[in-house]
Amino acid sequence: MGCYRETSADLALSMLSLLANPLVGLIKHHRRADRYLQEVRTPTVAPTETWHRINGAFKSELVGVSVHRGLFWRYVATWTAPA
Repeated sequence: MGCYRETSADLALSMLSLLANPLVGLIKHHRRADRYLQEVRTPTVAPTETWHRINGAFKSELVGVSVHRGLFWRYVATWTAPA
């Protein structure tokens, strides 16, 4: 799972993500946050590659990989090693 850099071709899905974000936030975190979660220490960086470039790289390197784009600028790649 990862995130991709938005381009103008991603406009429709980006708009859907922007509209869904507050709704998902209310569902998952229905109470107001009263403190910062100190235990969350995951390093993050801004995505640099576009969806098309990521998808193309996976497809050229891993035969049989399945790459799906999701909401919130995320993608999931699934691959099963040949038997």
